[in-house]
Amino acid sequence: MLLSCLYTHLPTQETKANLVFRPLLEKKKKEKTKDIIDNCGFDFNKESAYYATLGMKKENAYLYVRGHCLYNSLVSMGSKLCEDTAVDFEQNILKPVLAFEEYDEISEIKKDILLLKTLRKDLS
Repeated sequence: MLLSCLYTHLPTQETKANLVFRPLLEKKKKEKTKDIIDNCGFDFNKESAYYATLGMKKENAYLYVRGHCLYNSLVSMGSKLCEDTAVDFEQNILKPVLAFEEYDEISEIKKDILLLKTLRKDLS
């Protein structure tokens, strides 16, 4: 559920790599996960219903994981999907769609760090 939610909620900015390789990655994803889904009895609707009882939904799924763990998992899966394509998933697909500058919290942290650096200079 989480990956599906994240995939559908990625920023709409399309890079050249995304436009060219997204259909290929979708096909590979289906091929490489079919056996896993078939063998483990995964049912997206049942899983969604279960996690909904815990308060999880598409809009807040990201709150239920640690960011660095999610990032590492995405890089691992994306790299596997990009094997034999000469595409660096992390550099060509993932990083271009991350919108760090659009998050108020990150902007505020940057301001605070700059303020601390300024204060440190003034005190020196």
